[in-house]
Amino acid sequence: MNNFLIKITEIYNSRKIYFSYSLEEILSTYSQEPEIFKRMFERSISNRYKSTENLYIKALWIAANITNGYLYRPFCYFCGLPFSRSDYLNGTVHIDHFDPISLDGEHLPGNIEPPCKDCNLLKSNLSNEELQLIFQMPEKFFSERYKKTSEIRKNKLKDFSVLFFQRAVDGEQYRKTFGITIYEQRKHQDDMKANYRTKWFSK
Repeated sequence: MNNFLIKITEIYNSRKIYFSYSLEEILSTYSQEPEIFKRMFERSISNRYKSTENLYIKALWIAANITNGYLYRPFCYFCGLPFSRSDYLNGTVHIDHFDPISLDGEHLPGNIEPPCKDCNLLKSNLSNEELQLIFQMPEKFFSERYKKTSEIRKNKLKDFSVLFFQRAVDGEQYRKTFGITIYEQRKHQDDMKANYRTKWFSK
């Protein structure tokens, strides 16, 4: 057993919080993609998170989530951009806190999603409420914030806020907003992501 496997086992066995994976599941995920798993674990325990309680077990959970994401759904959480294996290793895949840490969000597995660099930088430290305001009342938001931002970036934020809205609300609210049925929802979401990528990544 290599040193990192020993470390995984020790962290798991010393856990003091609920953990959604069994040790066997963690080891299975690691064995399928050890390099990505270890890289994501290391990024999840970087200095900016040192004050996080139970940091190592949370980092183990985060690493498992993101590695499973690569194995089964390797796409940007927001725009659906496909990821390659190298994207997970070279930093193209970011570790984003859905509720920003700068706004009291926590370094928790349930608050972390893997977006592409472009989406993460665009989202920046905007809150859930601010992004939904951009979606619902962009004129109000931009009259108070981002006043000196270019029109191109404002338009991109407007389009991005729609993608964020997909993730921020439940299915019923989403369908009601766009006037679609449950059977149309998946295609509607996929089409919006594809249209966003075509508009903003093909220039």
